[in-house]
Amino acid sequence: MKGEINEIGLKDFTRGELVRVRMTPEIVGQVIGQRNWGESYLVRLGGSTEAHWFKDVELETYISAEQAAGGYDQEPPKKSGKVISLAERRSVRPAVAGGIH
Repeated sequence: MKGEINEIGLKDFTRGELVRVRMTPEIVGQVIGQRNWGESYLVRLGGSTEAHWFKDVELETYISAEQAAGGYDQEPPKKSGKVISLAERRSVRPAVAGGIH
């Protein structure tokens, strides 16, 4: 289970799971390793190639805004019924007398 307490009282994160640091929630990363049966996790920080070890109590499961709002399963907004013909020639804007602007 993601971020749940395991049988020896430690949080259990899986490899590849997105986590964030509790004290600084802006720091998000991906679990890429563990040691001491889940006591510490190696996390690759988002936006870089750096990896740091964190204790299990320092991390929590990261839930993105899209997932918190209902996930990606929602139907996308409907598009308008307008069909644009690319075969027709149209001007971008009306011609202006007196020169190019």
